[in-house]
Amino acid sequence: MRILGAHMVATGCRVQAAYSGPLERQKSSATETIQRCHELGADVPSATILPDLSEYDYEAVLASQVPAMIAADPSLENDLKNIFHDATAFQNIFEAAILRWVSGDFDQPGVETWKAFSLRVRKALTDICARHTGNDAVLIFTSGGFITAALQAFLKLPGVQALDLAWQLANASVTRMVCRKKLLLLAQFNATAHLELCREKDLITFR
Repeated sequence: MRILGAHMVATGCRVQAAYSGPLERQKSSATETIQRCHELGADVPSATILPDLSEYDYEAVLASQVPAMIAADPSLENDLKNIFHDATAFQNIFEAAILRWVSGDFDQPGVETWKAFSLRVRKALTDICARHTGNDAVLIFTSGGFITAALQAFLKLPGVQALDLAWQLANASVTRMVCRKKLLLLAQFNATAHLELCREKDLITFR
């Protein structure tokens, strides 16, 4: 995130406002980026925390989907035990659970649905767009699920296809949106030039 901040300053990015979701990862990403901008003499406002920029509750989604998945395929029990230690196990469980959740066919009471989450994402972006005019940048620090729901809206994709894009999202990547007459348009997706210029492959990570 500090590399991103330096890149923004080097490319002359003028920031009108900054927003962050309430999660620690989102807030710390905002803090590191903005602090680096300040260190390099750029006037960037502190991030305003907006609850609607939060990620979906992945733990609640897993809890609502995994029991039925294991009932249908008991072999997944072993993957569940290793979900946070083995990349393949994580992919087997997490991807399947999210696909079930996004389909809308397995909604559970008390768990935010994909439809409700998508509506929250669109409302958050629309509200931010309505607050600002001009050509200056507005920074939004959020998470992969939020970006995925935004992409689905921009590109009018089925949820499953939007998820295919989600798995490609790199940490600290930049997705750019343009606001025109209160409409949001996708201008750039998953850009990592600021990391690639450092010529250190280990800087590009996922999840």
